[in-house]
Amino acid sequence: MRNQVRVIIWKHFMRTFIKWIIGIQYGDNSPVKETKQFIIVGNHNSHLDTATILSALPTNALEKTHPVAAADYFGKTQLTTFLSHYFLNATLIRRQKDGKGDNPIEQMDKLLKEGKSLILFPEGSRGKAEELQSFKKGIGILLEKNPDIPFIPVYMDGMGKAMPKGDGLVVPFNGSINFGQPELRRKDATIEETVLQIEKAVLSLAPVSKEIIKE
Repeated sequence: MRNQVRVIIWKHFMRTFIKWIIGIQYGDNSPVKETKQFIIVGNHNSHLDTATILSALPTNALEKTHPVAAADYFGKTQLTTFLSHYFLNATLIRRQKDGKGDNPIEQMDKLLKEGKSLILFPEGSRGKAEELQSFKKGIGILLEKNPDIPFIPVYMDGMGKAMPKGDGLVVPFNGSINFGQPELRRKDATIEETVLQIEKAVLSLAPVSKEIIKE
């Protein structure tokens, strides 16, 4: 029942809203259709990012795909925790390195070992509109632990202007979402080299030339 509700919400209501009201154009999602298990990695400027990716997924991928979200934001209350799990199918992780709670890498690794797929934003938090921050090394560690699972790069253009950080108002703005081809981490690559590989793959999908802003 829950999966049927999510299909109605994301593939019908939200996709229609995002495409026709906001103005986001959907690219070819065949890289996801043709991949059994994956980690989607994308740039992150807006809360609209997760919704756009979920509405772009093939129907049969919705049930097995878990967006990774910050527990301190999406799990603030019992209600937000319930909504995040029920509608987003999200797995909530802690961002603070305080030693409390489950280890985020172990949480994500467990889901992958169970055959699930993930949606990750390696920047860690939303940056300024249309700017890319350097990616965190967690995605490199995760791929090192799961070398046979490919990552699928995604670039979303215009989300930070359609729903800017700190603003709950969604405004119409032409943008797009584009999926790249699945890639495996390069054999014998270091974690840092894997992160650079992912950054390059995501940047290659941008409609205009962009660079990662190093912290």
